[in-house]
Amino acid sequence: MSRINWEPMTRAFLSSESGAVVTDWVVLTAATMALSLGVFAVVSPGLEDLSAETAEVLSDSDVVFESQYFGQSVMDMALAMEVDNRNDAWKERRVDRVQSLSDQRLANQLNNWNSRTPENSNHSQERIDFEVRIRELETERRGT
Repeated sequence: MSRINWEPMTRAFLSSESGAVVTDWVVLTAATMALSLGVFAVVSPGLEDLSAETAEVLSDSDVVFESQYFGQSVMDMALAMEVDNRNDAWKERRVDRVQSLSDQRLANQLNNWNSRTPENSNHSQERIDFEVRIRELETERRGT
Protein backbone atom coordinates (compact mmCIF):
# COMPACT_ATOMS: atom_id res chain seq x y z
CA MET A 1 0.00 0.00 0.00
CA SER A 2 1.51 3.29 -1.03
CA ARG A 3 1.36 6.38 1.12
CA ILE A 4 0.30 9.69 -0.37
CA ASN A 5 2.19 12.68 0.84
CA TRP A 6 -0.61 15.23 1.27
CA GLU A 7 1.45 18.16 2.51
CA PRO A 8 2.92 19.29 -0.83
CA MET A 9 -0.42 18.80 -2.58
CA THR A 10 -2.30 20.76 0.08
CA ARG A 11 0.25 23.57 0.07
CA ALA A 12 0.09 23.77 -3.74
CA PHE A 13 -3.72 23.83 -3.69
CA LEU A 14 -3.94 26.56 -1.04
CA SER A 15 -1.31 28.78 -2.64
CA SER A 16 -2.43 28.37 -6.26
CA GLU A 17 -3.93 31.45 -7.90
CA SER A 18 -4.88 30.05 -11.25
CA GLY A 19 -8.08 28.85 -12.81
CA ALA A 20 -10.48 26.60 -11.00
CA VAL A 21 -8.72 26.77 -7.63
CA VAL A 22 -9.34 30.51 -7.27
CA THR A 23 -12.91 30.14 -8.50
CA ASP A 24 -13.49 27.34 -5.99
CA TRP A 25 -12.27 29.53 -3.12
CA VAL A 26 -14.45 32.46 -4.18
CA VAL A 27 -17.54 30.28 -4.50
CA LEU A 28 -16.80 28.49 -1.23
CA THR A 29 -16.27 31.77 0.64
CA ALA A 30 -19.42 33.34 -0.83
CA ALA A 31 -21.50 30.28 -0.01
CA THR A 32 -20.15 30.18 3.55
CA MET A 33 -20.91 33.87 4.08
CA ALA A 34 -24.42 33.55 2.63
CA LEU A 35 -25.17 30.55 4.81
CA SER A 36 -23.79 32.32 7.89
CA LEU A 37 -25.91 35.41 7.29
CA GLY A 38 -29.00 33.28 6.72
CA VAL A 39 -28.47 31.33 9.92
CA PHE A 40 -27.82 34.55 11.84
CA ALA A 41 -31.08 36.07 10.58
CA VAL A 42 -33.04 33.02 11.71
CA VAL A 43 -31.31 32.46 15.06
CA SER A 44 -30.89 36.06 16.21
CA PRO A 45 -34.51 36.91 17.19
CA GLY A 46 -34.91 33.68 19.13
CA LEU A 47 -31.60 34.20 20.86
CA GLU A 48 -32.60 37.73 21.88
CA ASP A 49 -35.86 36.44 23.36
CA LEU A 50 -34.03 33.71 25.22
CA SER A 51 -31.50 36.20 26.57
CA ALA A 52 -34.26 38.49 27.83
CA GLU A 53 -36.11 35.61 29.48
CA THR A 54 -32.92 34.30 31.09
CA ALA A 55 -32.03 37.75 32.42
CA GLU A 56 -35.54 38.14 33.82
CA VAL A 57 -35.44 34.79 35.59
CA LEU A 58 -31.94 35.27 36.98
CA SER A 59 -32.74 38.74 38.31
CA ASP A 60 -35.81 37.47 40.17
CA SER A 61 -35.42 38.12 43.89
CA ASP A 62 -36.00 34.44 44.76
CA VAL A 63 -33.14 33.30 42.52
CA VAL A 64 -30.78 35.88 43.99
CA PHE A 65 -31.86 35.00 47.54
CA GLU A 66 -31.64 31.24 47.04
CA SER A 67 -28.23 31.48 45.40
CA GLN A 68 -26.93 33.06 48.60
CA TYR A 69 -28.34 30.20 50.67
CA PHE A 70 -27.33 27.28 48.43
CA GLY A 71 -30.75 26.82 46.86
CA GLN A 72 -32.77 26.97 50.06
CA SER A 73 -35.94 29.04 50.24
CA VAL A 74 -37.29 30.77 53.34
CA MET A 75 -39.64 27.81 53.77
CA ASP A 76 -36.78 25.29 53.57
CA MET A 77 -34.82 27.13 56.24
CA ALA A 78 -37.88 27.54 58.48
CA LEU A 79 -38.62 23.82 58.30
CA ALA A 80 -35.05 23.07 59.39
CA MET A 81 -35.33 25.23 62.53
CA GLU A 82 -36.27 23.75 65.90
CA VAL A 83 -39.20 25.55 67.54
CA ASP A 84 -40.68 24.25 70.79
CA ASN A 85 -41.65 20.87 69.32
CA ARG A 86 -43.77 22.54 66.63
CA ASN A 87 -44.53 20.47 63.55
CA ASP A 88 -43.82 21.34 59.94
CA ALA A 89 -47.42 22.31 59.20
CA TRP A 90 -47.27 24.99 61.90
CA LYS A 91 -43.98 26.32 60.49
CA GLU A 92 -45.41 26.37 56.96
CA ARG A 93 -48.42 28.38 58.14
CA ARG A 94 -46.15 30.88 59.91
CA VAL A 95 -43.97 31.36 56.81
CA ASP A 96 -47.02 31.66 54.53
CA ARG A 97 -48.45 34.32 56.82
CA VAL A 98 -45.19 36.26 56.92
CA GLN A 99 -44.82 36.08 53.13
CA SER A 100 -48.32 37.50 52.67
CA LEU A 101 -47.50 40.67 54.64
CA SER A 102 -46.90 44.01 52.97
CA ASP A 103 -43.38 45.43 53.24
CA GLN A 104 -44.47 47.93 55.90
CA ARG A 105 -46.26 45.33 58.03
CA LEU A 106 -43.28 43.01 57.70
CA ALA A 107 -40.94 45.74 58.95
CA ASN A 108 -43.30 46.55 61.84
CA GLN A 109 -43.57 42.91 62.87
CA LEU A 110 -39.81 42.45 62.66
CA ASN A 111 -39.31 45.40 65.02
CA ASN A 112 -42.02 44.05 67.31
CA TRP A 113 -40.52 40.56 67.51
CA ASN A 114 -37.02 41.98 67.99
CA SER A 115 -38.20 43.82 71.10
CA ARG A 116 -39.73 40.72 72.70
CA THR A 117 -38.06 38.58 75.33
CA PRO A 118 -39.37 35.54 77.21
CA GLU A 119 -39.81 37.77 80.25
CA ASN A 120 -42.06 40.36 78.57
CA SER A 121 -44.06 37.95 76.38
CA ASN A 122 -45.59 34.52 76.68
CA HIS A 123 -43.21 33.02 74.09
CA SER A 124 -40.00 31.04 74.55
CA GLN A 125 -36.69 32.39 73.30
CA GLU A 126 -36.67 29.63 70.68
CA ARG A 127 -40.05 30.84 69.32
CA ILE A 128 -38.92 34.48 69.37
CA ASP A 129 -35.72 33.57 67.51
CA PHE A 130 -37.76 31.65 64.92
CA GLU A 131 -40.21 34.51 64.35
CA VAL A 132 -37.40 37.07 64.05
CA ARG A 133 -35.36 34.88 61.72
CA ILE A 134 -38.15 34.14 59.24
CA ARG A 135 -38.98 37.85 59.10
CA GLU A 136 -35.32 38.73 58.54
CA LEU A 137 -35.06 36.13 55.79
CA GLU A 138 -38.26 37.34 54.11
CA THR A 139 -37.04 40.95 54.28
CA GLU A 140 -33.77 39.87 52.68
CA ARG A 141 -35.59 37.83 50.02
CA ARG A 142 -37.66 40.86 49.05
CA GLY A 143 -34.60 43.08 48.99
CA THR A 144 -36.14 45.62 51.36
